[in-house]
Amino acid sequence: MVNKRGVLMLSKHVFIAKKYVTKLISRVMICMSLGLVSYVQGVEMPQLSEEEQVTVQIVDLQLQAYNNQNITAFAATYHDDVEIHAFPGGLQYQGKDELIKHYGKKFAELKCLNASSLTRMVQGRFLVDHELAQSCSKKAGEVDQSIKVIAAYEIVDGLIKRVTFMR
Repeated sequence: MVNKRGVLMLSKHVFIAKKYVTKLISRVMICMSLGLVSYVQGVEMPQLSEEEQVTVQIVDLQLQAYNNQNITAFAATYHDDVEIHAFPGGLQYQGKDELIKHYGKKFAELKCLNASSLTRMVQGRFLVDHELAQSCSKKAGEVDQSIKVIAAYEIVDGLIKRVTFMR
């Protein structure tokens, strides 16, 4: 639709969406400038610190091993004394042996697994992902379960020391 001045008018909904996105981007930029957030996936950001690069790399390796259902590579990204928490339930299990038992069974039973980061923030040794995890229980390639989860990772000595899952 064109108004009396010959200017193309966007629909009310498109205008509202554009206004919302503009506000959201400005809020993210304010948080970045205050040092509250140093990395948001999909947004051009200042250079990550060395610690933040290590944090991102180990979580990415963990996701890759998860998607490949490689329990050896997956466990290698975790600290020997890893703690897995669920919010608000608290500690679910501790130690790499328990992690291998839990995920080894999952990797063996499922025909496919795929987890991806939808949104990511990193600050120092902490990384928070909004993840989409999908799995196939009957036939490879046929996703029959999908869940979104927030995963908060803490990295110590280059390995994942603590994870808290929030559903």
